[in-house]
Amino acid sequence: KRLKKRMVNFMTTLIKSKPYDDNVWMTYGIIQYRFNDYNEAINAFDYAIAINTNEYFRHLYKGLTLKDLDRKEEAIEELFLANKYNQENITPLIEIGNLYMDEREYKKAIDIYKDLLEKGEDYEKQDYYFNISLRYFSLGKKALGEKYEKLALDECYDFSLMTNFAKELYLNGF
Repeated sequence: KRLKKRMVNFMTTLIKSKPYDDNVWMTYGIIQYRFNDYNEAINAFDYAIAINTNEYFRHLYKGLTLKDLDRKEEAIEELFLANKYNQENITPLIEIGNLYMDEREYKKAIDIYKDLLEKGEDYEKQDYYFNISLRYFSLGKKALGEKYEKLALDECYDFSLMTNFAKELYLNGF
């Protein structure tokens, strides 16, 4: 608690001396985020975004913070902006896919994971195939679920992931 107070006091002083520095606001937001003061973090990220609209990390952290506040629609919107400003980094898409799964919007989750198959590294494909498979099973599309399950197993290198997949199949009655 004392550390947070010292850090916030330092950042407040810095903000007063550099009120138009988006990096200062971003740092302040990350500090607030790390200390779970999500509303204050969002305010700081909003200032950073107002100063530098097109910067990936500002939108990513705001999206993650909104996700933690269970403001999922806003989080998805912000994460799509992060993806727009840096299409090389797949973190926003992974988070969006997870949010869609949480909301049981399986078709949208499948679209995101298919996009990740094209953008991600080879070692990540197994996970995306498993997620697509589970979403198809959830939609009652057994043939497609089995197709992606086979693709996941063909890519199999991570047996802990395969165990988790088997557990998900069992827990969901597939």
